[in-house]
Amino acid sequence: MRAHDPQALHGALRRPRDLRAQRLQRRLQGPQRGPRGRRAAEQLPLRREGPRRPGQLPPLRVRPVTPVIVTLALLRHGSRDGSPTYVVTRRPAHAHLPNAWELPGGKVDPGESPEDALRRELLEELGVAVGPITPMTFAWHAYPERVVLLLFHRTATVPGSSEPRPLAATELRLLTRAELLALEFPPANASFLAALAAAPVEPGSPA
Repeated sequence: MRAHDPQALHGALRRPRDLRAQRLQRRLQGPQRGPRGRRAAEQLPLRREGPRRPGQLPPLRVRPVTPVIVTLALLRHGSRDGSPTYVVTRRPAHAHLPNAWELPGGKVDPGESPEDALRRELLEELGVAVGPITPMTFAWHAYPERVVLLLFHRTATVPGSSEPRPLAATELRLLTRAELLALEFPPANASFLAALAAAPVEPGSPA
């Protein structure tokens, strides 16, 4: 898994179909002039698919893929022995990636910004309000049934916020940075864990 620009991802996935369309359009256009003079379009017949020779591979067809955009939070709440603690939740047994540990967050709805979606998801899933949201890193990951674009952020609960509750998860834990890095996450979170390990230690955290 690697971090990518979302627009570049869309372009790379659509490019094969666009090239085929351009080539077909050029064949269907009127007379063309080449190095030997004018040639009629009918001299360039389109190939018709017929029976394939033994061992011949079928033509490659690539369909555009729109990723599911997911916004996630490294959510700071409280501390333990002077170390900030962060919220992680466990997915339900019937969900995609059953019983896996994950950062809180969820899908971005059409017309919704990642920040607004994250505030909504944290309120729905944990019952908490958060302060400023800072982008941290992003990555994409291909599962057999879907492609996801993951947007990771830093944020913290606001003073006086209620305690986080697992309203949509089976379990919730508050972990220190070291404990979080030692936890087993799904493969799609690898770039987030690398970014967290390389990031400066937050104020109030032990070195």
